[in-house]
Amino acid sequence: TKRDIDNRLLALECILCVTANLKRQFGALFFGQIIQICQKQIRDSNDEVRETAVEVLMQLVEVCGSQGQSNDIARILNRAAGDTRSARVRYCAGLCVQQVVQQLDNIKELNLFTQPCQKALNDPSAEVRV
Repeated sequence: TKRDIDNRLLALECILCVTANLKRQFGALFFGQIIQICQKQIRDSNDEVRETAVEVLMQLVEVCGSQGQSNDIARILNRAAGDTRSARVRYCAGLCVQQVVQQLDNIKELNLFTQPCQKALNDPSAEVRV
């Protein structure tokens, strides 16, 4: 229902505000839980919920780095980069991949993000390819 969607969006927007104000050391405490929420919400039926989940992930990585959870981050972004219903979700995934690669704690993890990058480069939407 619309109310359920609104509640999911509100929850994600609250998490977005919290992550924007976290310090790196405190963000690490909540990192796993926020990743789990993003993993769940990236499968949501609502485009805006999926888009916001990617925004939360991007904000989290900007504040906290990858915290050794690059595999989970890459899986979320790979799913978002292949979103069949929303070019906006795919666009946000591309921005997030860029953010993650810049923040990687271990450069050896870079290969985890080649698949979402390839999806973005081959996307039908010019906005996503940029």
